[in-house]
Amino acid sequence: MHRFYASRDARVARMQVGIGGTMLMVILLSVITCGVGGGMLNPAEHHGDSAFPYLFKNAVGGWVSVPILFAITAAVQSSSSGLLHIVGLYFALDIFKQAAPSMSEIHLLRVSRWSTLLFGMTITAASIYVASHSVPLISLLAGMSWGGMASALFVPLFSGFFWRRATRAGALASTVGGFVFAMAGFALKRAGVIPFHEIYPGLCASLILMIIVSAFTRPEDAEVTDRLFLKRPAMTACEEPIQ
Repeated sequence: MHRFYASRDARVARMQVGIGGTMLMVILLSVITCGVGGGMLNPAEHHGDSAFPYLFKNAVGGWVSVPILFAITAAVQSSSSGLLHIVGLYFALDIFKQAAPSMSEIHLLRVSRWSTLLFGMTITAASIYVASHSVPLISLLAGMSWGGMASALFVPLFSGFFWRRATRAGALASTVGGFVFAMAGFALKRAGVIPFHEIYPGLCASLILMIIVSAFTRPEDAEVTDRLFLKRPAMTACEEPIQ
């Protein structure tokens, strides 16, 4: 979503979806392969947060594991700093400013800094707890976040770029419904009721709600859709097909 907002126009945004999505698929397939290998090669006590470090340090070993372990550490640091900044910025602009529209930029900056501090302290306390207790909290939260995020954002985000008939009401219903079904699927999976990942009911519900609600609500104004969907130039008389 950050890349979309920073794109020059709709064409660049679509290219990022196509090219970036393909590259990301290769990376994620590699991570999935490593995850399956960790499940087979690691002992049972290293199937959680320590799966990847243990796999490359003990099962793979050698010099090749050194840059991989450094890459894991760098990815954690980069993601943490980026998420801290995003949380503070989004809380100040998307939540606090909406409740207090007359708030000045200086006060919003102060709110952003304090929310970043509070969020960072909360995460630090949670990390200390996880480090001192045998709880696979990181892998559990990662699974929930990926399933919930994909169920809530994938369908409305891509529908907004590739389906002109998509509406705001459809996107809202798709986001809320997908997230609710994903969390319900997560609870049912943890209870042993269903054997599959929560992303399946979440995505299915999100897609169905997007289509149905968009079909029964008023289409968006042309000035909204024209920003994302390029108009084809009208044909001149000399360009009209010969009958």
